[in-house]
Amino acid sequence: MNTTVIQSGVYLKFMGLIKTPIILKNYFDQSIANDLFDKLINVRWHDGIKTRYGNVTRKAYRVDHGTYLFYYLSQYISSILLQYPMGNVVGFYLNLYENGDMYTPTHKHIGSNQLVISLGSTRSLVIGKQNIVCENGDVVIFGEQPHSVPKTSNQVGQRISIATFCFA
Repeated sequence: MNTTVIQSGVYLKFMGLIKTPIILKNYFDQSIANDLFDKLINVRWHDGIKTRYGNVTRKAYRVDHGTYLFYYLSQYISSILLQYPMGNVVGFYLNLYENGDMYTPTHKHIGSNQLVISLGSTRSLVIGKQNIVCENGDVVIFGEQPHSVPKTSNQVGQRISIATFCFA
């Protein structure tokens, strides 16, 4: 797609729907990633998406436009979007995985790009058939491919992901 968008007064070439995941290892310095984790761990988490049997897969928190947290997170996300213009940001969604039993089932978001920031313990993010090991401070950018965070039998600590949704 050859659409040009304007962001912060700069003309950027819109990337269209991302076909192959972009993995930015250690995008955020560990001190910044740790500070973000420490700030976000204290939000009022809700039981996330439940299975058809009523089991909680993970904790979640929707970040509403106009809130302090929205503007706080925007300062980190906007620097990535300047490098990788993915469309209009429609929102942020936080996921908390308290242990290896918490997970995200396979799903996809038609017509969207996502930017995921990984904070805390290492977990796998599966996009299509690609297994991506996400560590503290990593960023993954992808399109409408099916994706999941599978359960793990490994002993893991808490992990937070910041999911940013962008639509053209």
